[in-house]
Amino acid sequence: MNKILRFSFIKILFFLFLSLNFSHVFAGDVPAWKSGLLKVISKVTSESEAKKLLGIDDSQITMPEIPKLESNATSTEIYSKVKEVVPDSYKKLSKEEKNKFNYKYLKELFLTVRNQNATDREIGSLLNVLEQGGSREGVYRSIVLDKFYEQLSHENNPSSEKLCLFVIDFMGTYLSLTTQKEVLLKTNFYWLKRYLVEKSLEIADLLSAKPDDFQNWYAIISADFAKKYPTLWAGNRARSSHSAVWHKSWANSVPSQHLKSELILKIHSVMNSIK
Repeated sequence: MNKILRFSFIKILFFLFLSLNFSHVFAGDVPAWKSGLLKVISKVTSESEAKKLLGIDDSQITMPEIPKLESNATSTEIYSKVKEVVPDSYKKLSKEEKNKFNYKYLKELFLTVRNQNATDREIGSLLNVLEQGGSREGVYRSIVLDKFYEQLSHENNPSSEKLCLFVIDFMGTYLSLTTQKEVLLKTNFYWLKRYLVEKSLEIADLLSAKPDDFQNWYAIISADFAKKYPTLWAGNRARSSHSAVWHKSWANSVPSQHLKSELILKIHSVMNSIK
């Protein structure tokens, strides 16, 4: 498609979408139709061109106030049942489609968390857990609380200074928590990964009381990761987007457990790359 035809196509698409969705525009927020159209237009042009055409400014997605953690909320409920509002778009997916996404999640989960491939038996068992209503977060906890991961957490595998600096920055920026480099340098790499994800999930749980705040927080982290660690997400259009608006649009289309599972995978992936 040449440049003139592509631009004409985008203009038609833009005004069609505008006419169909004008009633959904709300002052003071990024309209749902804009974030949805951003994903469509980005497929035929660059993300920056799409954002310019739609007048999207990622500064419209603001960091919410981070709630204070009052106590250690570590859960030992490995296969907890999750009751949450599921978007209509996700409800329309078939059982086979949902299983396909869950299978992909489990394969990636084992690789990023344990640094080894899962066996067919492990995948099958955990797929059954998810089919029966278990949560993705619960499956993650079952992995990091098992004997195998516990052994990894006690081996001589120290955290590097670069990794410790990342953890300090992440905690301060996204969790409103502080820690000392000298303390982190004494920690095991696998223990530190579990610790940072645990604290992130605790904040996620508190923010979930206000879904818009939770989605904004998730979107900003995802956009920042895409900008800072581009090689990690090469070939993955969703994760590589620099737009917080794009990430919020995705967040609004899936159950909140999927946001948690993406945070789990992204944090582990980044920490693996820094190790």
